[in-house]
Amino acid sequence: MLLVRSDTINLDSLIKTRKKNAPLIMKLMSKKDERCATVKIIGVAALMLVLASQGILDFRSDTEAFPTVSMPSFEGAPDTTGHRTVEKLTIVARYADGTAREADAETLFEQFHYSSARFSIDHLLKNDPILDAGTIDWLRRQVARVGDGAEPTSVTFTWQDFDLDITSARGNPVGQPTITTVGL
Repeated sequence: MLLVRSDTINLDSLIKTRKKNAPLIMKLMSKKDERCATVKIIGVAALMLVLASQGILDFRSDTEAFPTVSMPSFEGAPDTTGHRTVEKLTIVARYADGTAREADAETLFEQFHYSSARFSIDHLLKNDPILDAGTIDWLRRQVARVGDGAEPTSVTFTWQDFDLDITSARGNPVGQPTITTVGL
C-alpha cells in the first residue's frame, strides 16, 4: 500500500523546475568543480614543496633528519667484498660470592627499548664516564636484579669492533676494545 501525503512534492512540478534551473545548476556545479580542482592543485603543490624542503634538509644534514621521506643511508651495508665493521657490547656483572654473569643490554636496562638501552649505555658509560651516586645505586639495583638478588661488586662494559664477513657469518676483532668497569 502506498501512502501519499498531501504536502509531498508533485513529481511533474519537480521535473519542470529542474529543467528550468538546469543551466544554473550546471553553472554552480562547474564553479564547485573549479574550486575542487584549485584545492587539489594547491594541495599537490604544497606537498611537493614539503617533500623538496625535507629532501634538502635531509641531504644537508649530518644526522638523519626525521621525519623525512627518503631512502635510508646504506653506510651500514657490507662493502663489495662482503665485510662490515660492527661493534659488539659485552656486559659482565661480578658478585660478592665470586660468580660472574654475562648480561645483555636489554636485560640490564629493561625499562628501555633495545635501541634506547644501547644508546643510553654508550652515552652514559663509554669513554671515561663520571657517574654520580644515584646512577651507581640504580646500576647496582639493576645488576642485583640480573643476578637474582646476589650482591654485586662490579659491572664491566666492553665495546669491541669486529670485521664481520657476511659470507661466513664470522667476525674478527679489530683494534683495541674500550673497557669501562664500574665498582658497585
